Amino acid sequence: MPKEGPTRSFFIQGDVGAVFSVYITNEDNHYYNFNTKSFQAAFTSLLQASISSTGTASGKIKFPTISDNDEYNVYLRAESHFETELSPVLSTNKIIYKVPNVNTETNDDGSLKYPSSIYQYTDTTVTIAVLSYNTNIVEPSSTTYVSSRGIVATRPSNIEDTTPSNRKAVSFAISTSGADKNLSILKQPTVNDFYITKAAGTVIIDSEPADTAGSSFLINNYIDVNSAEGLDVGYDIISGVNASGGALSLEPNVYKITAIKSHEELASLGKQYASNLYPLGVSKAFRIFFNTTSGFPVTEQNSVLTFRGYGPSSSFIAYGTRFTLNNLVNALPLVNNVDTGKPTEFNVTTKTNGAWTSGTSITLDSTAGIKAGNTIYAKGLGLDSSGDPITVASVSSATVIVASAAHDSGYSIADDTQMYFAGSAATATISGDIDFTTIGETNFTLTLDLDKILTLTDSY
Repeated sequence: MPKEGPTRSFFIQGDVGAVFSVYITNEDNHYYNFNTKSFQAAFTSLLQASISSTGTASGKIKFPTISDNDEYNVYLRAESHFETELSPVLSTNKIIYKVPNVNTETNDDGSLKYPSSIYQYTDTTVTIAVLSYNTNIVEPSSTTYVSSRGIVATRPSNIEDTTPSNRKAVSFAISTSGADKNLSILKQPTVNDFYITKAAGTVIIDSEPADTAGSSFLINNYIDVNSAEGLDVGYDIISGVNASGGALSLEPNVYKITAIKSHEELASLGKQYASNLYPLGVSKAFRIFFNTTSGFPVTEQNSVLTFRGYGPSSSFIAYGTRFTLNNLVNALPLVNNVDTGKPTEFNVTTKTNGAWTSGTSITLDSTAGIKAGNTIYAKGLGLDSSGDPITVASVSSATVIVASAAHDSGYSIADDTQMYFAGSAATATISGDIDFTTIGETNFTLTLDLDKILTLTDSY
């Protein structure tokens, strides 16, 4: 349930005249008062109610607005001295029935992950950001999605049935750091272009001989940490800091996790695997194996490593949140062609600064957003001598481009003529919806990796 005190109805079916009681407890062992609609320390219940002539009894529960997570247990009691008992479908003891949680997930030991009847959580905030590791791409500010924890009812077969409450509309305007740079579309975004980050526990020192244990723990392609919670195979190291907070020299996307094993698991495999393990019983330790055999960079004891995982499976493993995309589009700007008055396939427009009658050099008001290979359109633009379209061969400066060929005879472009270019632009927009199908308890940042969907080019 969300934090804002919802009201929930309940219904009890039975024989006409059957007598029952209902009582509800919260995590503080307080009881719900059906008259005051609040919880109190002293025992209270819906006492000795009965099934009406319709064969059904009903009621409502007003849950409080919470500031921290809470959980509730709902009990139905058959009043035996009124010759009432529970259906064996509900309870073998015929007296008390605890309403189960609809979620039947289990822990590793087989116990229910959600043993209480109802759970109520404070809001979770997902920060949605876009980021490039190219400093010449200018990213906009992030946005946030706030929701209560729980599974949102959707129909996977028809995403249009998704309720607005779990849908976040986003729009990000991307630009470049200068007029000499441009953007082009590499591909459309998918869920696997989004990533989360998760810090591992601190790096610990293995039980190395005294002359090697200490400031640096690096043995081939693995490290030992005191916690691997939220990490999974496929994650890569994105950054790290030493015990003093200084940045470690770690390049993203180089060291990818191939396996995570506890020291208990490795010890059980025998001496070959148990060598150099942190003493069992001293600390819970995990060994993280990487895809490189060249050795791990120097990593000080008590360093903290931050990992990156892509896609909704990673966001669920790390933070209990799943998401899908609904018509999220990566687009360059469209400009109006004066001949049609409508947006066309063209992305940049500018004017000639002087007539182009011969040669391949064209002076424009601006070359911002134009790159080599772009399509060109303008009134008076002809074909080359071979009958092929003329394109952009290169960009020389902020005002000059070089065409792939000169005009064939008989063609020219006058001064101040509008010219159109397709294939790149100075800006791009990413817009659409992100649908959250499951919300976890922990706030985190979901980041779209721009380097997977956009290409930055230096024009000159």
